Amino acid sequence: MKKVKIVGTLILAVYIVVIPFITFFYRPQDNLNLNTENSKVGQVIMLWHIESFEGGSGNRANFISKMATDYEKKNKGYYVIVKNLSEEEAIDGLLKGDRPDLISFSHSIGADLSIYLSELNIDTSNIRTSLLEYGKLDGEQLAVPYLLSGYCLIGNGNVNSKVLENLSASTAFTFNVETKKGIKPSLIVGTNENEFSIYSLLSNTDIVGNLTSVDDDFESMNSFEAYSKFTNQSSSAVLLGTARDYYRVKNKENLGVMGKCSYVPLGEFTDLIQYLGVIVQSSFASDFIEYLVSQEVQKQISSIGLFSVTSEKIYSDEHYSCFENVLLNELTSINVFMSDEEKNALIKKAMNKIFNLL
Repeated sequence: MKKVKIVGTLILAVYIVVIPFITFFYRPQDNLNLNTENSKVGQVIMLWHIESFEGGSGNRANFISKMATDYEKKNKGYYVIVKNLSEEEAIDGLLKGDRPDLISFSHSIGADLSIYLSELNIDTSNIRTSLLEYGKLDGEQLAVPYLLSGYCLIGNGNVNSKVLENLSASTAFTFNVETKKGIKPSLIVGTNENEFSIYSLLSNTDIVGNLTSVDDDFESMNSFEAYSKFTNQSSSAVLLGTARDYYRVKNKENLGVMGKCSYVPLGEFTDLIQYLGVIVQSSFASDFIEYLVSQEVQKQISSIGLFSVTSEKIYSDEHYSCFENVLLNELTSINVFMSDEEKNALIKKAMNKIFNLL
């Protein structure tokens, strides 16, 4: 009887001490397939999205979320979580140690993000080479563009038709690209039929004599305030707006709220570009970036009134196709990691040139 008790005690000891000890120290890696480079089982990708500029007709965060859902269907085991954050929330999270796999951003926050980003090693053959340059820092590709918007001049149909007659590509495109970098999309120029957009002043000085005044508040207005003033006050002749304004004014025109307007999409320059970068380096994160810049996804950007970073046309609509044709030409931009000091210097240079011409 005593031997039976001893044997029972030994068996109990094995279950209580030995087996847990072996289990703790011997965990075959083949069974730990979550979040490893060689497995897609249960792989979660966290993507932070920061929306810093107006553009298009739809929500970019919703678009990315839809593309993430489509991606998950094609790649079982992937789960892409899209979190929409303000610039302040994103910086605060990074300072606290939070690290998403991917981040979607534009130049307004790029300088603050550069220290967190890893160099990309992905297939960028689908992206226009000239656009890739603006996502580089010290020769390293830290970010790639995946959608863009642009600026346009909109002539108010409620103002004398002479404004619309003079609002043309010949005045819109004759400007110095370097100084154009500092112009804000909230500029409104014009209180009578003889006034033109600031853009037409930058190098075409022949029409300076026709400019009588510039709206006193143009530097302090944000883009929506400028749009509201343009659409609600018949004295505003020309709006320098974005593709979002293009969409909204077109709707007002179609509803009969505004008279027939004139639209001149501006090429050569845009700083309205959304980028993707990797913070937590993994093949999974890179794979998802390649998916977003694939032709399959780029064609769907038309659903939110924005434009592709490839060389392919995605619009059949007459008006958006016109805008797209302009943006498909060679574009100049600013480096997404440019510091505020560098940007302010460009703005100051542009403003000085404008006021010297007045």
